[in-house]
Amino acid sequence: MKRKKQSFGAFLIAIVVVAVIWVSVIKFFNYRYLRDRERIISKHATVLGVVMKKRSVKGYGADICYQVDGVKYEMSTSISRELYKKYEVGDTIRVAYEVLNPSNSLPESDIKEKPYKFLEF
Repeated sequence: MKRKKQSFGAFLIAIVVVAVIWVSVIKFFNYRYLRDRERIISKHATVLGVVMKKRSVKGYGADICYQVDGVKYEMSTSISRELYKKYEVGDTIRVAYEVLNPSNSLPESDIKEKPYKFLEF
């Protein structure tokens, strides 16, 4: 009987540890997303990009290629259902990018919308 209680206690501790790690990972990615978004908003430029690929598995997404000062970049991002329906592969879309780091980018329509938050506490 004592052994079962010890096993159950160890199981509960393991669940708590996994939950804490999971929440920490989600908070970290939420922080990075919001930080990168703020950097783009604070000092950005725009350029036309081309929709290379669309995805509709577990939400909507697109791969968008754009060029800044002769250097090509590819952005893989989630997009709203409206943008997914609006654009087809090969269409051009405006991309906002961070002036000091052109690889940090978002579709221009995303900087006008409220930021997406993965998880709030």
